[in-house]
Amino acid sequence: MATDYSTPVLDIRCGGFRMTLQRVPVRLLTGLVTLGVSALTAWLTTR
Repeated sequence: MATDYSTPVLDIRCGGFRMTLQRVPVRLLTGLVTLGVSALTAWLTTR
C-alpha cells in the first residue's frame, strides 16, 4: 500500500502560526519516547 504524501499527517494552526508535517518523524519520536521513559524510570526509582 503506497503512502499518499499530499495529505499532511499533522496540521496545527494557532493564530498566525502554522505547522504542517507531511510524514511522521520516526527518529525524533523514538528519541523523545526513549528520553521520556528513561526520565520517568529515574524519577520513579529515586522515590
